[in-house]
Amino acid sequence: MNLRVLLAGALGGLALYIWLFISWALLPFHMESLNGIEHSARLDALLLEMGAEPGLNYYPGTVEGMSREEHIQLAKSVPGIGIMSFSPDGMDMNDPMPHLRGLLGAIVAALLVAQFMLLLPGRSGYGGRVLLCTLFGAAAFLCTSWINGGFFMYPMRHLLIEMSDGLIGWTLAGLVIAALVKPQASAEPVDN
Repeated sequence: MNLRVLLAGALGGLALYIWLFISWALLPFHMESLNGIEHSARLDALLLEMGAEPGLNYYPGTVEGMSREEHIQLAKSVPGIGIMSFSPDGMDMNDPMPHLRGLLGAIVAALLVAQFMLLLPGRSGYGGRVLLCTLFGAAAFLCTSWINGGFFMYPMRHLLIEMSDGLIGWTLAGLVIAALVKPQASAEPVDN
């Protein structure tokens, strides 16, 4: 991996992360697609009483001895929670670690895309290289949020916002990556 690819990955990942931060923190769309439940000490106690574990939970869960068919019938007959991220000790909304983890993930993904870009034909223009990044965003959305959304009851409005984030964010990352990474014009396979 050469210096230009590393720089493209770092700057492209930063561009992607900045877009996602703006989209989630400054624009209203994401919060409008989420339904907040008002705080209730009763609900806190009930979640703990019912065995909610730190991390991801769903409702209704299975109990020991319940068959798959029984669980399917139960899920059809009661209100459901597709997925709930639970932290019984509370959460620090100013904790920098989720941001650093997100930035690191965006940079690693952008590094991979920058490396893939080297495999394009040498005559690939700037627009084609940007399109590669945009298509990567579409593929990433379809194999993650789209699939998870079907299983965990994400509303279509939220899925469309997630898709827009992927397309816009990866197009912005692509503008940066494509400016720095140009495939070699050689007809020989590139071995990096």
